[in-house]
Amino acid sequence: MNFQARLWYFGCVLFGCQPSTGLEGLPIQVVTGIDQIVPRGVVARTEHYDMQVSALTECERSGPSGGTRRVGVLVTLQARGAVQVPANPYYAQLIDAENLVREPTLSGCTPALFSALLEAPRVARGWINFEVPRAATDFLLAYAPPLTTGERPEVTFRLTP
Repeated sequence: MNFQARLWYFGCVLFGCQPSTGLEGLPIQVVTGIDQIVPRGVVARTEHYDMQVSALTECERSGPSGGTRRVGVLVTLQARGAVQVPANPYYAQLIDAENLVREPTLSGCTPALFSALLEAPRVARGWINFEVPRAATDFLLAYAPPLTTGERPEVTFRLTP
């Protein structure tokens, strides 16, 4: 086993990537444009990856909260095809009912989605965390990883009914 394969194996053991999909048997929506919104629980399928959002929850946090709260979004991401797909929480954004965009934060629900380049059929699963105002509602999660092909296939999930 070469160094890169050993490093990948160690990272998968340590951070929880899995060789099986965990997405079998779930409903699938093929995403062909950025205007499509996928419901939570449904697998969004692009040409290069599948992604599912299975949970939205309020996370514990340390320190004073002020007028904000920490929310976590549990995602599963699987590469499909020949192109490597980056799993990285910083390619995600949370959009609320007022169209305000929130960037991810490091702490919150665990285990966090780890950063890795996924090759088919590898899977990454973890929480992406955001700091939001207490009054914020009706969330969308957008994920747009940059690929080596120059594409940024975006998927958008509706997190709240």
